[in-house]
Amino acid sequence: MKSVCNMRLHSKGMRMKARQALLLILVLAAHLTAWAGEIYIVSHPTLSIRSDEVRDIYNGDKQLSAGVKLVLVDNALIQTDFLARVVKLSIDKYNSLWIKKSFRDGISIPQVKSGDAEVIAFIKSNPGAIGYISKPHPELKTIAHY
Repeated sequence: MKSVCNMRLHSKGMRMKARQALLLILVLAAHLTAWAGEIYIVSHPTLSIRSDEVRDIYNGDKQLSAGVKLVLVDNALIQTDFLARVVKLSIDKYNSLWIKKSFRDGISIPQVKSGDAEVIAFIKSNPGAIGYISKPHPELKTIAHY
């Protein structure tokens, strides 16, 4: 009788450890998935932007490049990763920053496109455009890669 009880307790303990291990694996997988993709900062081919300027551009602190007004575009599919890795802001802080800048300084809020194809089309048709995509594109200038 005593050995049957010990087996049940041992079995229950093993199930609990297995659940905890599975939960840990799921949490780690979700975290890694969020950071797994690559980000390419791209611009219209005529722009001259350095990689160290990207954060200032997306914070609204740099608005011109060689006399050309910069037009920012966000990519909804990878925006959260871009903001975390490159701009070092949460999406809430980023949105709040741009709302304040648009009212206070009259700066246009970056347009949000649904994915790479829309961002690429926008940048190709706007000489001052800068954005980010998940793969390099041969017709755009790659500024940085994360």
